[in-house]
Amino acid sequence: MTYPRETWKLFVTKASAVLDDGLAKIANESIEPRGPSIRDFLDVTREIRLDQFSDEQLRHVPRINHWFHGNLRPLLSSVSGEFLTCLSSRNLSCETFHHVVKEFTYQFHHLDEDGRHMVFKHLIHPFLTRNHTSDPACINSTNGSADWLHKNFGPYSALVPLRNLLMLNMDFKPLEVLGDLTPMQMADLVLSPHPKSTGREAVIHAVFDRFMETPDEKKLGEFLHKLEMNSRMANFSCETYKTILTRIDHAASSGSSDFQEMSTAIRVAMSQMALKHCSAKAISPGCLNTPVNASASCAEFNSSTLASDLPSLNTTMMLCNGSLMKYACQPSLAHLTAENVAMLLKCKLRGNMTYSKETWKLFFVRVQTVLDEALVMFANMSHDLSNPSLPHVVDVLAEILINGLNSSKLTDVHYISKLFQMKLRPFLPFASRTVLSCLSTTNLSCETFQAIVTAMSHVYKAMDRNQQRLVYTHFIQVFLSQTDSSDPGCVSTSNNSAHWLKMNFGEFAEFLNLKEIMRLNGNFSVMEALPHLTLEQLAEAAATPGQLRTPADVHKLMKHVPDAHLGRFFDMFSPAIMGRDFPMEVRSAMLQQVLDRGNLSDPSVSDMEVREWMQRRLKPLLPHMSKDHVKPFFNILKNRDCNISHEVVGLLDEVRSTLSNDTESEVNANIVQSLKGPDPLRCYMNDSFFLFLKKSFRGFQLPKLSTIVSLMPPPRKAELINSIEPNELSSYLKRPMVVDNDKDLCTVLTHHKKAPELLETERFPNDVARQILPCVLPLALKKMIFVLGNRYDYNGSNIMQSDVYDVIKTYLKTDDGVPKCYNATDPQLNSTAWFLNNINVFINFVTEDDLGSFGSDERLQVFTVDPKNIQLFSSHNIIPDVVSVYTQLIYLQRPNFNPVKLPLRFQCDVPGQAYSQLSENEGLEVFSSLKGNCTDLDPQIEAALAGNIKTISPAVIATLGSGVTGLSTAQLTAAAPTILVNSIQTLGTAPGWSKGQANAIIKVLLQGNFQVGNKDNLINLGSLIGGVPSAKISEIDASVLLETTSNPVFVTNILNAPQSVKQSYVSKIITLGSSPDILVANIPDEMVSEIPRNLLVFPSDSNLALLNNINKKKWRSEQAVLFFDTVANGIEDTETLSTDILQGFTCTRVQTFEEAKVKNLIKACRRRNGRRRVKLRETQLTCMHNFIKGEKPQNFIDFPPEMLLYYNYQDVEQANCKSYFTATGYSNFNVLSAALNGKKAVLLDNARKCLDIKQSTINRENLDVLGNMCCTLEDTYITGSDSYILEKLKNCEDFSETQIKAMEGVLLNDTPKYGPPSKWKRKTLEELGVLPLYFTNNFWGKFKRRDTRKFLRKFLKNLRKLRTEKRKLKRLFKALLGSRFKRSADQCTVGNITQVTISDDAFPFGYDEAQFRHCLSADVVKDNLADLSEKVDDDGFQTVILDKLKEAYPSGLSEEHVTLLGSISRMASVDDISKWNITTVDTLSALMESSDGEWEAAKSKAIITKYLQPAGNTLGSSELNLIGGANLCSLDADVVKTITPNSLRDANTLDVSVCSRELKRELFKIAKDAFENRATIPTATYQLISPYLGGAPLDYIKLLAASNVSMDLSIFQSLDPDVISGLTVDDVKNLLGTNLDDLKTFENATVVQDWIKEQLQSDLDRLGIGLTGGRATPTTQAPAKPTTGQKPTTSGSERASRPSAHQLFVFIGIIFTALQMLK
Repeated sequence: MTYPRETWKLFVTKASAVLDDGLAKIANESIEPRGPSIRDFLDVTREIRLDQFSDEQLRHVPRINHWFHGNLRPLLSSVSGEFLTCLSSRNLSCETFHHVVKEFTYQFHHLDEDGRHMVFKHLIHPFLTRNHTSDPACINSTNGSADWLHKNFGPYSALVPLRNLLMLNMDFKPLEVLGDLTPMQMADLVLSPHPKSTGREAVIHAVFDRFMETPDEKKLGEFLHKLEMNSRMANFSCETYKTILTRIDHAASSGSSDFQEMSTAIRVAMSQMALKHCSAKAISPGCLNTPVNASASCAEFNSSTLASDLPSLNTTMMLCNGSLMKYACQPSLAHLTAENVAMLLKCKLRGNMTYSKETWKLFFVRVQTVLDEALVMFANMSHDLSNPSLPHVVDVLAEILINGLNSSKLTDVHYISKLFQMKLRPFLPFASRTVLSCLSTTNLSCETFQAIVTAMSHVYKAMDRNQQRLVYTHFIQVFLSQTDSSDPGCVSTSNNSAHWLKMNFGEFAEFLNLKEIMRLNGNFSVMEALPHLTLEQLAEAAATPGQLRTPADVHKLMKHVPDAHLGRFFDMFSPAIMGRDFPMEVRSAMLQQVLDRGNLSDPSVSDMEVREWMQRRLKPLLPHMSKDHVKPFFNILKNRDCNISHEVVGLLDEVRSTLSNDTESEVNANIVQSLKGPDPLRCYMNDSFFLFLKKSFRGFQLPKLSTIVSLMPPPRKAELINSIEPNELSSYLKRPMVVDNDKDLCTVLTHHKKAPELLETERFPNDVARQILPCVLPLALKKMIFVLGNRYDYNGSNIMQSDVYDVIKTYLKTDDGVPKCYNATDPQLNSTAWFLNNINVFINFVTEDDLGSFGSDERLQVFTVDPKNIQLFSSHNIIPDVVSVYTQLIYLQRPNFNPVKLPLRFQCDVPGQAYSQLSENEGLEVFSSLKGNCTDLDPQIEAALAGNIKTISPAVIATLGSGVTGLSTAQLTAAAPTILVNSIQTLGTAPGWSKGQANAIIKVLLQGNFQVGNKDNLINLGSLIGGVPSAKISEIDASVLLETTSNPVFVTNILNAPQSVKQSYVSKIITLGSSPDILVANIPDEMVSEIPRNLLVFPSDSNLALLNNINKKKWRSEQAVLFFDTVANGIEDTETLSTDILQGFTCTRVQTFEEAKVKNLIKACRRRNGRRRVKLRETQLTCMHNFIKGEKPQNFIDFPPEMLLYYNYQDVEQANCKSYFTATGYSNFNVLSAALNGKKAVLLDNARKCLDIKQSTINRENLDVLGNMCCTLEDTYITGSDSYILEKLKNCEDFSETQIKAMEGVLLNDTPKYGPPSKWKRKTLEELGVLPLYFTNNFWGKFKRRDTRKFLRKFLKNLRKLRTEKRKLKRLFKALLGSRFKRSADQCTVGNITQVTISDDAFPFGYDEAQFRHCLSADVVKDNLADLSEKVDDDGFQTVILDKLKEAYPSGLSEEHVTLLGSISRMASVDDISKWNITTVDTLSALMESSDGEWEAAKSKAIITKYLQPAGNTLGSSELNLIGGANLCSLDADVVKTITPNSLRDANTLDVSVCSRELKRELFKIAKDAFENRATIPTATYQLISPYLGGAPLDYIKLLAASNVSMDLSIFQSLDPDVISGLTVDDVKNLLGTNLDDLKTFENATVVQDWIKEQLQSDLDRLGIGLTGGRATPTTQAPAKPTTGQKPTTSGSERASRPSAHQLFVFIGIIFTALQMLK
């Protein structure tokens, strides 16, 4: 019976007068009160009595003793935490506290574990940690550590960590109270740091002595375990380890066998830790020498009677009858023969009679002269040794035969083998710890050690388990762990890992674990040693990460696991990998082993065993199960107990998140198959069929309805359907896409007796409701009539509004484009309020596709302007795409429809031109509304509304905000300067200014005396900065520019400025200092690409801070090569190097690195998620490949994907070929040069063999493996493969004509993803990614014009942002034109082109060339030239624009217009160019913009010549950077000669490969003067001058060969052919250096082939890289006479006319022979 606490309080309060007496009587009772209410009673008593005690009463010992020892004692075992907390907070004195603790000490054994902790936590600890008392921790009131501990803690001290005791009492001395400490506390004592006065070793001895005084193996074991677990963090010294190990040995020597086994394991673990601080000898007990006092030992024997007492030696019995002591104490045993001694050993070691170690030693010393022979005889006898004295015998024999051996004997294999394999063989099973430890520290060689191991292995089976372990732990492990030997681990004496294991461990190898093996032999190969590993070791190896990498590894290992032991293997392996991230391929291969070998589907295997396999062994193998494993896995479950089947499906359900979609589908299919037969539904128990299915499928997707119905045997169909509860059927039907067959749905609903109830009470998803409707057609029809006629309330209905709409939609669909229910000539059907009349409130269900199905655009647009329809659309939540289409149809019907009359949500989709009819005020008002309601306002609308503005004011600009970019250049030019100056912040933050607009605004600002040189003004310019002339930037103080670099927004804006502006900005900042640290600090990270290369030669000893700063900046590759080695050397962790630095990897820079460093750098270039790809050139990749190819690595993901393209496929292990092609699939195959283009076909051929690809058909899985290799496939593969190939082709950079045609063919033939062309929509275009860029008019003609336009707005905008090549954009527009226009009128019919028209992101879509000419005026071109040049890419259209410009400016174009031409400029003739003004570097920059397309040589020459005409204009470094190498090559040599060395030195790398030889030579001369010229050429100089080496003479190239530059093949091939011809084999070898192997790689390149043909084959052979095709070695035959008229040929260097030394020798020989014949 229990009572609430309130009841007790009321009772105790009322009984307060007699409470004390009552408690006293309870205390005197012999039976203690028990019950759940005692705690509440005790708490109430505390409140009524103890809480009322004054401080004086609390310090009064008798009173506290009276209450706790008297009144409350029987109740204290039920004390609450609240009671204790309150008590600890009171002002008890230390003396009264001690009395309280004493009372709780009496209760200790009555409290459970929680109760004991509660006493400490709520009473003792809070009281002792109070700081405001006169005696904190009650130290002063006790006498010494023991007294303090007993009084303040009692038995509760066992709950207190030692460190807490020491914190409470700084004078606490644990050594004084060892008897009161727990094993854990004593372990903490040993582990704690100790003052020098005590010393850790003294503490260890004290603790062990305490354990030895009162032996308790359990407590000692607890102590040792804690010590071993935590010693790793205690930083023990070698001396400490030695002390601990010595004491463990001492304790073990007198312990039980179980304790010995446990202590041995702990000693082994601690020994391994000790070896990090000590030598093996230091921690070994060493060799003992048994002292013998013959006088004392033989005192009881009278020496005078010894001889007479000796028995006769005539018989064995007589020999054995005597005591061994009598023999041992005999002064001389010369009369004993070896045979006698052997016989004595046999009889004395056979019984139970024991003798001391001293006796045995005395005996063996006496017979030492015949001992060796006697031991051999004894070894050859048959005996069964079991005498307890055997360990003593072994100890003594070891002292006599081993301890005194010198180094010569210890390393003599023959001697040691004989000693252990013959003399000591019978005794080896009994070798003591002492002997084994002694052996481990003697100076054995590896060979003699191995001889002893062999001997021990021979008697392995004669040892008990503990002895076997002792041999391993005290001898083998210790010896091999010695680090001070010449061959640690005895590794070098072994041929391979298997040999090493066998020779050094023998039979004792079973005690090894893999971690220990790897510690002793870091190069140990598990795969080599498989035949020698135990089952346990095989399981451990298999479970160790990294040991098994491929299925082939699994197969190799599992061959050594017998079928009979397969279960035991997985009992060890499976738990070890449970929950771990294990390689999927390895896990899968292991599962395959079980499926192939486990024979689990055999009926003879019991259900119990199958359950064991599934629950324990197979469970960890199930994650990521492959599709191919599912069927054999389910075969195991055939005819098994139903519970097992359900359990196994449950296991698969647990790993379902790891399964692929294909695997999950296969599981579903197999569950279905298991339910079908041969005994269908054998596990069904006549309950709910739906619940049965849920149990069968667990978390796997329930099958579709047609499958469920197919599981029902026809005779039972009605029964099974009706077993399903309505709520179960409802929940199933509401699942997505389960109803796959309308007929089956009707079957279920027809058979189910409660179907009407179900339909009345449940709401179904739209798609299901639509399918249900035909099944219950009579009911549906009634409800439809009711809904349409009476505005039915759908709440609670089984038919949804969407169902009604589906019926309406189905009816209204038309195939001929003519809307139903409309006839303009029929008064009943001629209402244009068609949407209101026929769809009405269901309009919110209409989709864009539905709208198109109701009629053609031309027919429907008639209805759109009807006010009733507009009102209908505005009053419902219409799909945005439908609103957009509807709005477009309005303006097709009535182009001048006032947009203000439309609902606000419609106004966002109004064509921009329609807003041009508004007044200025109307436009501004509308603009304010649109800004807040349109998420992405059409630029056409912005342009139209801005175009209505007559006068620009600050208020207007503020209202327009970011829409201010809609103002035309004419409007901006007409604005007063003060207005633009005052609005500069709004103007500067507006995104999307065209070049023309920015130029116009800057021009007006400068007219208004706007100070560009002011930092704040400069920053406020924001997005307008690109309009500032570069000359103005150069005039600004460099310190002002430096301040702007800290503004990230400004830096972003100037990055988008013209190249000339960026160059001026950086060049000006460089004037503040060009030292490396200043450069890197001053120039923003994103702009360092503008720093001249000659300033980037950083010192090799650069500090880490500078290097880290360099590492984070955005360099060009030609910059990074100059300091790659400096950064890579200075930053130790190669993984932290940025992609911008890594792109500077070259053989030139890494040739001095250690090979390991180079390989780490190569690995750092690998593909990594979340990081940009490292862009590498072909020669960088071949250089990398040359470094790693010798190792033939198989971990392909550790390398850059493109490097793998150069990998020798023969080095790829067949088991890894799929991994290889998966890795190469991430490559950019365009990196392969023309010379190596054939590799693509070779790679594909190898991939086909690897993946078993038949003919030209590639399945989806293999397409995923091939990845980007799909970009190289020919048209037959594209058309013959899975249509999924289109998804892979989205990653390609370009396509051939045949590839494009093939892709279109795949699409036009219908694909699962994109459907037939008749169903294509705008979404189709969006899903195709970048592919529409390449398609022809055959493709584009399949789309509606409005879908194409809407798609192009985003697509073209993105293409322009990505700076897509102009040739691709030109091709796209030709395709678009071809799909739309057949013929064109001779006047503008499409619509005049205005600023609003041009603002359309899809412009000029909708025009052909003729319409473009007719609809575009010269004035519009003048005002919108920048926008036109940005958006018009078609050649014909661009020619029209040029013609319009000529019409406006017949005498030529000003620089203001020339700078805005963009790619249009490429359509100009040389005559046109001659009329252009080109005087500033900004104009030159605009014309030379590479993204606008390449220049014809004559035109680029005309432009540059035109620029150089004004005085002061030269080919300086800025001009060279802007012009670029290809355009420079169009100039005459006389012009090129004007380039100064300083200009070329400060310029970027120029690609002059297309220049004539004459120009290359001139440029090289300038470059040579620009860069250093020494006897040998520094690496930096070589890399700076390398672009110009095509013009270098032979002597300079030979100088390079002597300078260790490791020239790459691309530069080598660019050299003058005459120079290459003049290079010898040795020259080329020295020139290429570490790139020499690339000669073989590129041997089919024309330049290389020509050079090879000129060399002697014997010289080529000396290179050792397999080059062939050289000249044969000349013979001694006279050369044939030249044919008449044939002239000898000479090379440019006349090398062919100079005979070699060998040729001269042959020639002289021939002359000498001829002279002899003439004598």
